[in-house]
This record gives sequence, C-alpha cells and structure tokens, in this order.
Amino acid sequence: MIKTTDSTAIQEADSDRVSKAESAPQITTNKIDNSLPTSIWIKNILLVVISVLAMVLFFVPKWAKKLRLPLLIISVIVLGFWQSAMLSVSQFIGWLHQGIPMEMQWGLFVVTILSIALPLFTKKKFYCVYVCPFGGLQELAGHLHKHKYPVPLKVVKVLLIVRKAIFLAIIITFLAGIDLSIIGDIEPFSAFSISVAPLVASVIGIVSVILSIFITKPWCRFVCPLGQGLDFFKTK
Repeated sequence: MIKTTDSTAIQEADSDRVSKAESAPQITTNKIDNSLPTSIWIKNILLVVISVLAMVLFFVPKWAKKLRLPLLIISVIVLGFWQSAMLSVSQFIGWLHQGIPMEMQWGLFVVTILSIALPLFTKKKFYCVYVCPFGGLQELAGHLHKHKYPVPLKVVKVLLIVRKAIFLAIIITFLAGIDLSIIGDIEPFSAFSISVAPLVASVIGIVSVILSIFITKPWCRFVCPLGQGLDFFKTK
C-alpha cells in the first residue's frame, strides 16, 4: 500500500509540473505572435519611402534627369538584393487566393495602389519605370554599353503580342482554377534572393540582364506579365 501511495503521489506531482510547464510557454508564444519582427517594419517602411521618392521624380521630370540613376541603384540594392520586396504576378495570385496580410505587407499594398492609380490618372507608367528593382537592374546593365542593337519592328510587334498572350493565358488559367504556383519559379524577381532562388528564375534573370547590355530592357518590354497587367491602367 505504501508503494502504491508513493507512486500515486509522484504521478500527481509530475502531472502538476507538466501542466504548469505547458501553460507557461503559451503565454510567451502569444506575445511573440502579437508583435511583428522589426525586419517586417523595416521592409514596409523602405518600400513606402522609396515609392515616395519615386513619386517626386515622377511629378518633377527635371529632377528625374539627375536623380533617376541614384534612385535605381537604391531600388536594386535595397528592394532587390537586401529586402526582396517587389510586386509580382505570383504575389497578386497569392493575395487573390488568401487575401492581403496587411500587417505583413502594407508597404506592398501602398505600392500597388500607387502603381495603379498614378498611371490611371496621369497616363504614365510608374512602378515599372521608377520602382521595380528588376527593371532598374536591367537599366543599369544597359549603361555598360551605350550603343543598343535595334530590334526589327516586325519582331517587336510579334513579341508584344506574345507578351499580351502570356498575360491572357495567366488570367484564363487562374479563372479556370488551375494551380499557378509555378509562376513564382519562373518570374525573375525571385532571382534577387540568390541563395534560395529557383533555377529557372535565376537563369531567366541572368539572361535578361545580359541581354539588357545590348537591348533595352528586354524582359520589361517583351515578356513581363506584371508590366502588361499594369499597362492596362495606363489609358491612352
């Protein structure tokens, strides 16, 4: 009987300790979940600050002549290689499926509103010209070789049709309910995250940048479905 009593007492004591141990971490976890990491705040604030600077150049063309190149460098370094914070088709698809996580991505949401509203009311491109890190990287690469090889007009017309066809195919595929997660592995924007970038996206990104040395921003002009989508808001 003594052994039984001791065993029962030990089990009750262990159960009490486990109960207390399990309750303590739950409080700590809740506190962590309710506070965003500093890096998230930094990413969102940088997005908004760079977008505001881009708006200044957008509305004051004479400043753009002198400050455009520094802004592109900042965008490539900060939004591209450092923060990997940029718009993409895969980003929009994620928002449409799961909603916009405003606490995490309010900066991208602000950029999205500007990228739609400014072209809509001014008839001029904003994001692709002043903010996009990959567009900026292509433009910077273009400075390595001032002479650009002209693309034949017939080829340009065909490529522009292809660009529209790519965007239309994405829309139809999305409406059909087909999984479009592969888009994230193809868009070259993810190539900025060098250590984790998908191979296909990296190859497309590298080839696009190399071609940019000799042809003006080939990805932006002839392929980019994001740019094609934003172009619809630039009424003529």
